[in-house]
Amino acid sequence: QVFDARHVLTARGMFEAICKHIKYGTNNGKLRSSITIFPKRLESRPDFRVWNSHLIRYAGYKMDNGTVIGDPANLTFTEQCIKLGWKPKYGKFDVLPLVLSAAGADPEVFEIPPNLVLEVKIEHPQYPWFAELGLKWHALPGVAGMLFDCGGIEFPACPFNGWYMGTEIGARNFCDTNRYNITEIVAEKLNLNTENIASLWKDRVILEVNIAVLHSFQSSGVTITDHHSASESFIKHMENEYKLRGGCPGDWVWVVPPLGGSSLEVFHQEMLLYKLKPSYEYQEDAWLTHKWKRDSLKRLFNKQK
Repeated sequence: QVFDARHVLTARGMFEAICKHIKYGTNNGKLRSSITIFPKRLESRPDFRVWNSHLIRYAGYKMDNGTVIGDPANLTFTEQCIKLGWKPKYGKFDVLPLVLSAAGADPEVFEIPPNLVLEVKIEHPQYPWFAELGLKWHALPGVAGMLFDCGGIEFPACPFNGWYMGTEIGARNFCDTNRYNITEIVAEKLNLNTENIASLWKDRVILEVNIAVLHSFQSSGVTITDHHSASESFIKHMENEYKLRGGCPGDWVWVVPPLGGSSLEVFHQEMLLYKLKPSYEYQEDAWLTHKWKRDSLKRLFNKQK
């Protein structure tokens, strides 16, 4: 579903369009792929930007003792939100606000209505204690910070969503050492030998966490795919592209899931990475390039540079 928001002129209008997008894409758990297109880039006008990297993400707080509460991946953005007046709650799963700027105006901060954010509590089908860990994750994976290059016409604000593959949450978000990093906590609950790396305790933990994520989403009726199904789907896509276009670009590091290894067909598939357009492109964080209008914000943000 494409939502044409090229007529929007204000941050408030952007917020309303994104709320509509989140509601449509979430669809009570039956996720639907969507994209919202805000005004294109013009030489005569500053960009429209969504400052968030994702539509829904959890805050990360660096405490005075050096520990982190929440998601460490979002420490910097959380700091920007607080500087802009957002009130931190210092919880593990605080949904970050939307930070939006229209045509180069200073950004505005908007809380996402809680009724729009569908979250799944993580439980394990075999271990009742897993629920006591208090883990949860949002249903909608919405990428918000990328630029859409439509053959030379560029759209710097174009949030889009699909649905999660289980390993994105179970292996990466929960188990990466620079994210929630729950591996040792779960290993202790499973009575695994963490002193001997060759006991493969990390592999066991990551597997069980992924089982919990898939089980929780599926039992809650929320769309998700497993990495084996995703691998098969990509191989079919690649075969179709070769028939139709004579090739298919692929980034092996990104395509191959962090779990499953050689049991997946994509692991054995050679890939050639090259660019085609239309395409999604990474761009610099908005707070690094924004030209501040208000003196108070100018002093606050230019100081960190």
